Amino acid sequence: MSFVSIVGNKKFINVVSDQLGGTNHQDPIAWLKQNGVSMTQLKKDLKAKYRGDTIVSPSTPPVTETPKPNVPSNIVVGAKVKVLPSAKKYATGQAIPAFIKGSQYTILQTKADRVRLSGINSWVYNRDVEVMKTTVVPPVTSKKVYLPATASTWRIYGLTVSPVKANTKAFLKPAKFGGLSYTILKKRGSDVYEIQTSQFGRVQIYASLATGATIK
Repeated sequence: MSFVSIVGNKKFINVVSDQLGGTNHQDPIAWLKQNGVSMTQLKKDLKAKYRGDTIVSPSTPPVTETPKPNVPSNIVVGAKVKVLPSAKKYATGQAIPAFIKGSQYTILQTKADRVRLSGINSWVYNRDVEVMKTTVVPPVTSKKVYLPATASTWRIYGLTVSPVKANTKAFLKPAKFGGLSYTILKKRGSDVYEIQTSQFGRVQIYASLATGATIK
């Protein structure tokens, strides 16, 4: 910005006095600074004005936006984290006690470089926490085992024994109820499944196709 474009027809006296003579008044230098014009630029503009040259204002440097910190995508509210053994101080400056390190906490709040943790309600730097990996639990099977109405009894076994005749725990009675069906809670292999019964609790059952049972 040139002084001419800022002040219009105002006179800057001491520069004129130095360069051209005729006055001994003082310039409003503070006002110039507030408007981004240096005395060097003022002198150049005055000389150019009196010579009839085109006044070229210095270009304004571009404003550079400060980049935002690169916050890991897994640092979010609700995530489970543990405080690393290498952590020294909270983000607020206090020393982190040894018993805090290695323990698991939930993120309650996040900022650019820190998180507030449950339990201790304190701010810890992102670099001093580790996000815990979540274990994916496989979905429970929705299949069922169907025992035919033609079977008068069906052996079941406890969970801690081999499903053989000698280890029979009790008998189900499909024929009495026109057939029975149970949701399969776990597949144990070799046509052996875990089911939940109302009378005997959780048990094992052998249900190969050869026995007349069906799985669907």
